[in-house]
Amino acid sequence: MAQLIKLQDYISRYESNIYHYPAKYIRLKQQKWNQLKRQWENGEFNKSSGPSQIPERKTTGWKQFFTRKNTIEPNYENESVLENTENPKNINELKKYFLDELLPFQLKWASTTLLERSFIDPGFKEDLHLQMLLQRLPDHYLILYKPIVEVNKAPMEAGIIIIGPYEVEVINYIDVEADYISPYSQKQWHKETNEGKRTMSSPLLSLKRTETYLRSIMSTYDFGLEYRLTVLAPGTTIYASKEPYLTSYVDERSFERWLMEKRMLSTPLKHSQLMMAEKLLKHTRTAAVKRPEWEESSIEE
Repeated sequence: MAQLIKLQDYISRYESNIYHYPAKYIRLKQQKWNQLKRQWENGEFNKSSGPSQIPERKTTGWKQFFTRKNTIEPNYENESVLENTENPKNINELKKYFLDELLPFQLKWASTTLLERSFIDPGFKEDLHLQMLLQRLPDHYLILYKPIVEVNKAPMEAGIIIIGPYEVEVINYIDVEADYISPYSQKQWHKETNEGKRTMSSPLLSLKRTETYLRSIMSTYDFGLEYRLTVLAPGTTIYASKEPYLTSYVDERSFERWLMEKRMLSTPLKHSQLMMAEKLLKHTRTAAVKRPEWEESSIEE
């Protein structure tokens, strides 16, 4: 499950120490999965003893995340994304349950530190684009999801930035109801629907704006990490005679292959990857307030 290191202008654990939290997340996630899988295999997993029903008590780390009653965290963190009416019947259902339970925890790490917190939009809990990227990409991919950045001293919402072991990928996720979409001009594309052909803004415009920010950071710190721009449209077909330089079109025909290539890349987090994340985070905007003392004493490190 990929790691959400920045969400818009919310404060993030990863901002405070990018060299500590990615490895900690992977370690804690593996520990909790092994524990949950062992309970399920031993027949000990049920509604009364499952991870969403652990009795309330003063806890830290993952135990606090899986507590569901009388917690001090906002409602979006206290609700399971997956409404479970039955126990998982097989290992795949157990994995789905586990990944859905991880989403609120990731939103928590992407909106709080030990001393500060941001007021996150609860709608991100239902963001299917964010959920897909987090759940279907491996742990060693770091995601900045529409961060607020500065370009020429002006704030701008960037696109989705995925920092992989060997390259940075900038994504514009296209979610349109259309039989196909196709480039028409530098600023417009066509989309074919039941009502005929219509125009839409070119997804390349957003990608180019984010590329400007990315190239500025790479130039400032003399980074040689490669990058790529991607138009991601898994729900439709993209018809284009060719792809622009350093740009990929991923549609319903190539979406699963795009995911599989990333999932098959088995490699640990790299130092250059963390350095890239550190510099990108340094040049994003953050809006946060100090946590009340009674919250500070109960949140995990």
